Amino acid sequence: MSKRANGEGCIYRRPDGRWTASITLGWKNGKQARKHCYGKARQEVYDKLSVLQEAIKQGGSVADDRITVAAHFENWLASVRQSLAPMTVAKYEILARVHILPQFGKTKLNKLKPGQIQAFLNGKLDEGLAPASVVSLRGLFSSAMRQAVDWDLIRSNPVARTKNPKMERREFSSLSPEQMAALLEAARPTPLYALIAVGLGLGLRISEALGLCWKELHAENRTAFVRQQLQWVNGKYVLRDLKSKTSRRVVPMPEFVIEALEEQRLKQAIEPYANEPNPESAAWGLVFRSQLTGGPLDRNNVNRDLQRLLAKSGLPKLRYHDLRHTFASQHLAFGTPLQVARDLLGHSTVTTTSDLYGHLVPSALRDAANRMDVLMKASREAFSNG
Repeated sequence: MSKRANGEGCIYRRPDGRWTASITLGWKNGKQARKHCYGKARQEVYDKLSVLQEAIKQGGSVADDRITVAAHFENWLASVRQSLAPMTVAKYEILARVHILPQFGKTKLNKLKPGQIQAFLNGKLDEGLAPASVVSLRGLFSSAMRQAVDWDLIRSNPVARTKNPKMERREFSSLSPEQMAALLEAARPTPLYALIAVGLGLGLRISEALGLCWKELHAENRTAFVRQQLQWVNGKYVLRDLKSKTSRRVVPMPEFVIEALEEQRLKQAIEPYANEPNPESAAWGLVFRSQLTGGPLDRNNVNRDLQRLLAKSGLPKLRYHDLRHTFASQHLAFGTPLQVARDLLGHSTVTTTSDLYGHLVPSALRDAANRMDVLMKASREAFSNG
């Protein structure tokens, strides 16, 4: 009898009464590789065998039905560790460990169903997880499953057939020009003064502001190069390059920011630190350093001290990130185009800027129209008097 070719199969009944289908996949490490599927009826295993044969016929491979979601996540995270930022990998590991694996860790990859995953995502919303966090969770799950498809572990991505929760427009707080002036005046005698000025005048994210180095500031042409951010990774601070081309940017510095930074440089030169800074962080030349340790500032301490300053000054409660929102809001109020605002903020697309601040544009257009009215009125009066 001739040997069976790859893709051919056989069906037989076991002594225990169950039916088995067996298919030849080829040779691996000198041994013939076969796949088996089981069922209570002959027709059941015949149907399973037909699916496997069709997959081989179409040039695909047959998935390994022994791999669990937990095992795949471990392999996938190991594979992306070198190509992603450490903070991103750490975030993925936490999301997987806290949310995905407790629910699906022991589930076989090829047993995942879209309905199960959609119910899981909906349940996370019911538990109080923010819609944006559920979107991130779904994105992580989908990325891992896409890789499983590419590795021929499953035939299709079950997460692709689920839906994200509806995202409401994010609300944010910002300051009026009068409140901006009041905050700067209140901050002037404090260590936060220059850091607040940078938030209001440059619109940096807190990680970008805390990662700002003196060599990136150029007072002579009033520009700041935003290229890196301060991150806490594996128990220590590190400076990481910003990931995208659009986030790496040059931002013009207003005069009040330059003056605040000059004061900051002078204070840093004459005020001793309570402790000798770590040699590595000292070599970075950070603009903002802890007076206690001489090392990088902790973002949680910054937000805590900002809250105290705001409360003492009778100003609304804000996070440091809301200074960035204030920066964007004031630019749009003065008629800065969305495209320019996107470049200043380092957003990846204009859509991101529009989603966050597009509702402010109509008021900016009205202000522009009002300024045109004032200009035309003055011109007409000059013409009439002439």
